[in-house]
Amino acid sequence: MFDVQPHLRERERVNAAAKIFSYENLLRCYYERRKRKRIEKISQLFDKFKIRFRFAYEIGLMTDKKFGIAQKEMGKIGKMIGGWSRWTASRPTG
Repeated sequence: MFDVQPHLRERERVNAAAKIFSYENLLRCYYERRKRKRIEKISQLFDKFKIRFRFAYEIGLMTDKKFGIAQKEMGKIGKMIGGWSRWTASRPTG
């Protein structure tokens, strides 16, 4: 389905994919008038992604080490989304 770059380590691929996911949705949010709703949607999508990712780990599609690295990176992304959510909550609507 996707062409995986063999010269990139697993952690770099996970980081790149997560950043693309975050930045793509952040740019959409920037251009939309209802930023708060879009960030809530981003948060919901990311929560769904985390559940699916854990399920993939539980059925044995990745090793403990890869899952641990990805969990750490997903924690960072979660903090970014939380920061955006708090930022939009502090901004006046309109």
